[in-house]
Parts: sequence; structure tokens; C-alpha cells
Amino acid sequence: MKIIKKGKYYWHKDNSIKGLHPSYVYKKNDKKNRYNIVCFTSSKGPRRIKLNKNIDSKSNKDCYVLKNPRYAKRESFGKEIISCKVKDVEDKARIRAISKKKK
Repeated sequence: MKIIKKGKYYWHKDNSIKGLHPSYVYKKNDKKNRYNIVCFTSSKGPRRIKLNKNIDSKSNKDCYVLKNPRYAKRESFGKEIISCKVKDVEDKARIRAISKKKK
């Protein structure tokens, strides 16, 4: 069984974004056996906010974050991403604000 750790980035697959995308796990809900996450993507959209800096240090593309938090089950996560990290102070504040929202 995969161990998903709070405060880490993982590849994640869901229906709102095509293919795999990075997600930040910020809370585990033991009662419902799911994780609260913030999703990142490289494509524009009406429900997305552009970040000042890309979370992947290897990429020069624009990076966007979904405006609302998501829930995910353990099975939807892939490998942990070591190279991802929110570096900009304003971006960190945005991520914190998103994670405090109720879905």
C-alpha cells in the first residue's frame, strides 16, 4: 500500500485536468479515507490562478493553480515529485488561502 505524506507533492490524476498533474497534499481525512489537495497545471482556464513562479524548477512554462481545493483517494496518486516546491512568497500565501477554503 502506498504511503501518502502530508506536505509533499505527488503526481495526481482526476477528471478536471487531462492527464497527470502535480498536486500538493495538505491534509488527510481518516474518516473518509481521502486527502485534501491543491492541484497545479500548465494550462489556462477560468477556474485557475496564474502563479508568479513555476513550482517545477526544471520548467520555464507558466504555472496555474486551481482556485478551489480538491479531494482525492489514495489510488489516484502516483509517484512523489521531489523537484516541485512553491518558492514565491505571494504564491505561498495563495496556496495557504486555497487550502483554508471549504469545498
